[in-house]
Amino acid sequence: MADITATHGRSSLGGEPLEEPVLIPAPLAHAPSIAGSLLLLALPHGGQRSARRNAWAGMSADAALSRARAEADRALALAELRSTHRFGSTG
Repeated sequence: MADITATHGRSSLGGEPLEEPVLIPAPLAHAPSIAGSLLLLALPHGGQRSARRNAWAGMSADAALSRARAEADRALALAELRSTHRFGSTG
């Protein structure tokens, strides 16, 4: 692999570089793509399986919370109805 030459900046007049060119060794120049490849090896399908599992767990938790909330609403409505019926008929 050949090294990649990079310069940091140029003068305002478009002349010579302000700094000496920097040689980036080829393995370091490809580090982001190597890291991405390793990540894909660690997480097959780009993490899609984990994302689906997390989404399913979230939907299950939301459904359980919704059922609990509906049950609590019914219990409160029933308690209010009983309270109104009991106290309303004596008054």
